[in-house]
Amino acid sequence: KRACLLPAAGKHAACTGAWWAGKHARAMKSASSLVLCRRVEGTAGDPCDFAVLMVKRAAKSRFFPNAFVFPGGVSETPDASVPAHYHSPTVSAPAVDWPASAAVCAVRETFEETGVLCAAPCPAAAARLPVQQLAQWRARVQANAAEFGALCVAAGVCVPLPRLLPWAHWVTPEQEKWRYDTHFFLAAHEEWAAQPVLHDENETVEVGWVSPAQALARFRARTLHLAPPTWHLLRELERLQRLDSVLDAAPTRDLRPNQPEIVKAADGVHIVLNDDAHHPRCKGTGTNRIILKDPFSYEHVVCSTRPSAL
Repeated sequence: KRACLLPAAGKHAACTGAWWAGKHARAMKSASSLVLCRRVEGTAGDPCDFAVLMVKRAAKSRFFPNAFVFPGGVSETPDASVPAHYHSPTVSAPAVDWPASAAVCAVRETFEETGVLCAAPCPAAAARLPVQQLAQWRARVQANAAEFGALCVAAGVCVPLPRLLPWAHWVTPEQEKWRYDTHFFLAAHEEWAAQPVLHDENETVEVGWVSPAQALARFRARTLHLAPPTWHLLRELERLQRLDSVLDAAPTRDLRPNQPEIVKAADGVHIVLNDDAHHPRCKGTGTNRIILKDPFSYEHVVCSTRPSAL
């Protein structure tokens, strides 16, 4: 297996409707995303022994069009009624107060956008759905989120919460028109990663596996566009390098909501993160921010030195 299985791409149009362009904020919506990982054989110059599943948003998307992101989307009311359980022979319930419906949303959206069903046999289920029928069910779920619960019942599966590790929590800045309170989950289950992937030809136009290092390299080469939160998460994954290290890091993740403050400065747009001295809510004493010099050039500045006034 190669670490990068995304189709080759030329220059993508820069994202529009970005965080720093919004003027009239609307009501915030709950959302979830899934960072699905699988082990791969390393390649020369790539430190990562794993790849992540990513999709490219359609040009018509109102939030980060043309960007490569982790599968995910807005929570729907029926997500709270989908079968989910904590049963696992090796993993206990996570010590975090995220609602089960957030994990269900991440799984449902991943199924809609990629065709991968991240579920496990429900202990009390009697029914089993033939794999051949999943494509039909996918179309039904895309048309109506309430159908996902019916799919789980028909297939005799549940959303296995212990396998969906809370990884990050990002909230769209107040300056942006379209705002989302997004829970990011991470998973690395071989049966899920082995499923075939296919984009939905609606919200997404490409789907594939790529190592964090290769995704970032393609971003620097301006052939793959990334939203700032996706870029930040990929850099964290790249630094860990090994999938085992990623899984070991999950229990100690900082899961505070990260709602950046967007400030325009002489050297670019500053996305001020938690613990930066100029963050209005999670104020620290040093510097922690992403500087956007252009749509394909980001720099994460983190140090103990207090930033100058903006």
